[in-house]
Amino acid sequence: MSLKRDRNTNIYLQILSNLVNSPNDGLQVPVTLNVSGQLISGIIIKEEEFYNLELNGVFKPIYEALLTEKKEFFNEDGTVKDHLTEEEIEKIPDAYCQKFIYLKNARYISGSVFLPSEDSDGAAISIRLSDVSSYSFGTFSANKS
Repeated sequence: MSLKRDRNTNIYLQILSNLVNSPNDGLQVPVTLNVSGQLISGIIIKEEEFYNLELNGVFKPIYEALLTEKKEFFNEDGTVKDHLTEEEIEKIPDAYCQKFIYLKNARYISGSVFLPSEDSDGAAISIRLSDVSSYSFGTFSANKS
């Protein structure tokens, strides 16, 4: 991959995202992220699982079409195909090179307020990895149990 692409992405989160998305694992990791000053807490899931969620059904055909196009450039684990030259790599659309992390049961946290509330189902949220400035493992809760 070109050194110019996604250079602001935290390497540990990128590796974690790759592990979660690996074909052999069903790994899900609870995490709280600081995204442009906004705390978001949820469970990291595979990209495929994210687009299979009922909430995201409308995006599934788009996801599948883009996935087919990306297979021209990337291996299943997200690495660039070996046969591509540096010149060909530079021509890969930037949108294909951005790394994302996918959350389910996610909530935005503002002070002691959780959106959506903890009494309802959480949201499904896609976050560009380069927008994450800090993180911790585990999710926050207002419940005192």
